[in-house]
Amino acid sequence: MTIKMNIAGILLGMFFSSFGQIAEWSTAGVENGFEANPVWNCTAAAEGIDPSKTVLKLDETRLSKNYFAAKSFTCRHLNDQTLNPERYIQLILAPEDGKILDLICLELNIYSTGSGPQKVAVRTSVDDYYATIKTQDLIRGAHSLVSIDLAALGLKKIREPLEFRIYLWGAEGMQTASLTDSRRVSAVRIFGSVK
Repeated sequence: MTIKMNIAGILLGMFFSSFGQIAEWSTAGVENGFEANPVWNCTAAAEGIDPSKTVLKLDETRLSKNYFAAKSFTCRHLNDQTLNPERYIQLILAPEDGKILDLICLELNIYSTGSGPQKVAVRTSVDDYYATIKTQDLIRGAHSLVSIDLAALGLKKIREPLEFRIYLWGAEGMQTASLTDSRRVSAVRIFGSVK
């Protein structure tokens, strides 16, 4: 009986220890955000994640980068009053060849200026960006942590690059928002496992 309990404990420990942070984008040490880095490579990646293909991208045909953002990834022209499916930030998570991802959670740390966007939404390439997997109100003049339960969406056995699209809207005035670190929480984190 003791042997069975020890084996069960080891297996349970292996299960829980295999899940954790698999990709992170931190603004620590980054200068000039999207202005200098239109393709923002992840700053930390678990073994089995391809760091050269795991990126955040801002395409200025969709949104404008903000030239005065020194230590954050800022974009402007977020003044649509509803979600515009043509205006987004791309987040691409790519496993290495032969690796499989099971995803648990995506966290976005978004700062909205006093006249910045009031809403954020996220869609994925799983259904060709049809369904919104999360919509959340943003607090103007503050950081908002957006946490998306990917396990509940069944995002498992991912073998190919997966794209998330981040939509921001409802701004006035400066129309500005940033992905940035706050209170020791990185700008973007993805949790799950790599097999």
